[in-house]
Amino acid sequence: RLCKPYNSILGEQFYCHWDVSTPKFNVDGTIAKQTWISENKGVNEDALGKSIRVTCLNEQISHHPPVSAFFYNCEEKGVEARGIDHITVRFTGTSVKVGPGDENKGIYITLRSRDNEEYLLTHPWASVNGWLKANLYLTMSEHCVITCPKTGLKAILEYKDEVSCWVGAFEKWLSKPRFAIEGKIFSYDSASDEITKLKYVPQDKLRATVDGSWRGQVKATRVDTKKECVLMDMNIIECIPKVVAPLEELGEFESRKIWYSVTSAIQAKDFSRATKAKIAIEEQQRQRSVERKAKGEEFEPVYFKVPVQEGKPELKPAGVEKVKGRAQ
Repeated sequence: RLCKPYNSILGEQFYCHWDVSTPKFNVDGTIAKQTWISENKGVNEDALGKSIRVTCLNEQISHHPPVSAFFYNCEEKGVEARGIDHITVRFTGTSVKVGPGDENKGIYITLRSRDNEEYLLTHPWASVNGWLKANLYLTMSEHCVITCPKTGLKAILEYKDEVSCWVGAFEKWLSKPRFAIEGKIFSYDSASDEITKLKYVPQDKLRATVDGSWRGQVKATRVDTKKECVLMDMNIIECIPKVVAPLEELGEFESRKIWYSVTSAIQAKDFSRATKAKIAIEEQQRQRSVERKAKGEEFEPVYFKVPVQEGKPELKPAGVEKVKGRAQ
């Protein structure tokens, strides 16, 4: 049978968008439960004609190591997010841990409508557990750090399902996962701050605490007013389908076009044909590499500038047009 059927190639691209409406809010500022129109999960029934577009652009800019750049944009709301997709995998005996690779510095989020406030969110680690009981499930571990030099605010979120020893792993195998999260938001000095753990946050710098479950509700409580609010409620968040152009309209290097022969063979359960199709795609990539080397040329991404500094990709003019939804 076919193992690892998809292996992104250099220059591979993926583009999609979502048309969504602004969510409804309760009087206390928390997100209200939405009533979605069945044929269009992106628009709720109280916001017809008020949908906004969120676009996503991804391009593999390096093959060794395998690195992709991504950029999300919501033009109407003035929000953008960018970063590098580069992962590393560890085997811990009872689980498989997936985390950020060396090129992955986190996700940069810019709020253009708030004087270009920029937030950097680092990635936690994800663990695939349940191998011994043949009942796989996902947990998060370690921590996520969020910083914004412009506002002088920093947040540390710690995930409470981490296991650091064999005894702990055995206990975790016998017990149920908690999916718990705990955090603090505090003032910091970007020039000198080195705090990465909750226990080291100075009490006089503390602005709010965070707790809950990343699979349920996450709440924040302000230190000064003791007011509590819901930051996220996974119980009412809908998964909205992405919109991708039809196969015949996709470019030569777009993912669904490149891997169509492999996908169609897998869907037909013809794994021999899928393997041959994958080998042909990889051979084409090797041939393109040989041709570039013979000409003394370096690979040049279509949408992103290289090299990428500090894990923060910059768009070329073609990329700017694409994420704004104006490119064909």
